[in-house]
Amino acid sequence: MARQLQQRAERTRAVVLRAAAEVFATDGFRGARTADIIARAGVTKGAVYFHFSSKEELAQAVIAAHREEGARLAEAVAAQGATPLRTLINLSYAYARLIKENPIHLAGVRLVAEGAFGSPTLEAFTDWDLVLVKLLDEAKDRGELRGDLEAQECARFINSAFYGTQILSFIYSRREDLLQRLDMMWQVLLNGLLPEGRSVILLSQAG
Repeated sequence: MARQLQQRAERTRAVVLRAAAEVFATDGFRGARTADIIARAGVTKGAVYFHFSSKEELAQAVIAAHREEGARLAEAVAAQGATPLRTLINLSYAYARLIKENPIHLAGVRLVAEGAFGSPTLEAFTDWDLVLVKLLDEAKDRGELRGDLEAQECARFINSAFYGTQILSFIYSRREDLLQRLDMMWQVLLNGLLPEGRSVILLSQAG
């Protein structure tokens, strides 16, 4: 019985978290109302407050889930065994698809952009800086990256370029053209990253 109650509580929490993500993705933190989240989740007010004490706590939980899923995605893409630079490129496309399709990530990037509540906002960026630095260091060791470039500086620039790309895609098309904009981003960036004489075939909407 205790196990059944725990499983039910976990399912309820997941339903509430997804409903919160859908509302935050549409309305942002300031525009979202707890009443709308409760209605979308289809649960009682008490069920929501059993798991989350406030709208702020709900938003923090959405960002935490966004970061955790992002970390799992990075591990899954790395496990495919591609070269470091190809892994980095593939990861950007896989992450873009999550932003387009997954409400946790739709809400996560919006909440991070709004910067409405504390340190997790910064950590969401530094997570990706660390992943990119590792891949770029490996790419440089393999001769995939120009020898005069610093991995940390390149990581920060790529992170900035990707974030700006998805924000502009949201503004112009509600991210309908995100993968196409990502193609353009990489076509430009690779001209400055690759050693002379090397090239990477960019598969449109690569996986």
